[in-house]
Amino acid sequence: MVKDVCQGISFVYNNIVYYGGDTDRIYLMGQSAGALIAGCALLVLAIQESVKGENASVKVSDLKAY
Repeated sequence: MVKDVCQGISFVYNNIVYYGGDTDRIYLMGQSAGALIAGCALLVLAIQESVKGENASVKVSDLKAY
């Protein structure tokens, strides 16, 4: 489930401009288990970003808030 959310975040981040959106205005939110999964997804993406040689699909450091 976390992997699916990571892929969703990546898709939105990489394609939002084609739908008239702004990468600086992406909000990730959830309640209860959804918030836990969203937080875990951000952690996975942050780990991918920090590991050398791993190509992260989105830079968590570019996200403004959670």
